[in-house]
Amino acid sequence: MKDKTPALDLLAALLCSENVSLRALAVRTFVGPIRFEEKGPTAKAPMPIRPERLPPALRRVIEDYGPDKCHTTGIMSCGRQVLESICGVRRHRDFCKFGIEMVAFLTEHGRHLDDVLDGAGYWEVSDTPYVRYVATALSVAVKTLRARGDAPAADILHLEHLYLSAPEEAAKYAEVVLGRDPRNTWAHLVLFDGATRSSEELIRLGGAVLNLPLLPLAARLRIRANLVTRLVQKAFVFILNASPSEEHKRAVGLECLQDALELANVFVSEAPPDMPSLLTVLDHHILATLTLREEKYGKGLKDIQPSLRLYKRTKCILRLLGGSHRDTGPTPRDVLLDHHRRGIKLWDGLIKRFDALDRHLRMSAERPVGSRCASPAGDIQGPGSDDWCLRIGESNLGSTAEGPLRCTCHCGTRSRVRMGEGCAVLSRCASCGKATAMLKRCSRCAKAWYCDMTCQTTHWPEHKAHCKRH
Repeated sequence: MKDKTPALDLLAALLCSENVSLRALAVRTFVGPIRFEEKGPTAKAPMPIRPERLPPALRRVIEDYGPDKCHTTGIMSCGRQVLESICGVRRHRDFCKFGIEMVAFLTEHGRHLDDVLDGAGYWEVSDTPYVRYVATALSVAVKTLRARGDAPAADILHLEHLYLSAPEEAAKYAEVVLGRDPRNTWAHLVLFDGATRSSEELIRLGGAVLNLPLLPLAARLRIRANLVTRLVQKAFVFILNASPSEEHKRAVGLECLQDALELANVFVSEAPPDMPSLLTVLDHHILATLTLREEKYGKGLKDIQPSLRLYKRTKCILRLLGGSHRDTGPTPRDVLLDHHRRGIKLWDGLIKRFDALDRHLRMSAERPVGSRCASPAGDIQGPGSDDWCLRIGESNLGSTAEGPLRCTCHCGTRSRVRMGEGCAVLSRCASCGKATAMLKRCSRCAKAWYCDMTCQTTHWPEHKAHCKRH
């Protein structure tokens, strides 16, 4: 395996290059395509916050933020409030009161009912008698509120009912509501959270929603986390698909990374310390920082150390508080940084010489400066500007997380991933025949390759007859 490691070290060392495309390539090769998950990690039926479970340093973090304002406490409190209203309408059949309570809850907390009830363990399956009753109660409450002449409240409740039962219809009705009231907060949230639009449209919509007054904290955090992921997606698509002369595309990608970093910084400053999506945002923050930087960090990677410490702290808090997060071993980002620390020692000189040559070629290229810096509106903002969403998963090289260059340095803590169909076969184990790029070479003849020591030991009786020192 050590014979193959320098190749991965070189790829990781590209983070030190002055060429942003090479830095993006290093991140893309190890991490793979940045994908958006509709449902992030959430704790099912969360346990109450008990700071005494935590070490003193982490306990102070929870106490400084306020245990009553933490993510877990908020989910439990919202769950109790919604369940009390549902139990009340089942007992007294007062749908008007139920509707008013639900509208007050939605506008105050900015959380959708399925998220709250899912966290409390009541919405794991969307088609149960309980869920059907809630949907019926919402529908009746909407009619009751309209009959009373309370159209704004009825619109909010109708939007939530459609969001839970028919997202596409919810998006259409949200457009109708916004036509009457362009600043209707809940219509904007339903339109954004429904994810019935392209990523480019959601990026534009998310910026508008964040500017709305009195937007609840939970909604602001949800939107920012969503936008960070989609902006990083867009940035890598533009940077990696830009030809050497398409400076305007790289400029768009860099601008997206800057916007993602700004949103991530605000998210981190506001998010509760026990919020699971904090891990995803910090991961994107680290990758965006590595891609954006213009100067070397050095061996310590100093600029990302605060984010790495915060990521580690959040993982510890989630684990010790009994959340759903489980440590599954090194992440692709951990593997990238591990190889980068080794690669910079070996390949730093090569990368410096390449950057010098790259600068010389760029300076001597006979093309006007304006043509490199200008941003042709047709390429970026034209009718096909949403096409980048379709190219998120495109790659000519499988990443080390899933392709033939898969890193096995941590194979003791991370199960090996089977090569995907269509990946190039670089080498094959002489014992078991498994095709992989990460093999151990026979130290005697250097002509046989093995997955690990077990395969080499198993194959030795057959191999020793023609194994000769080279």
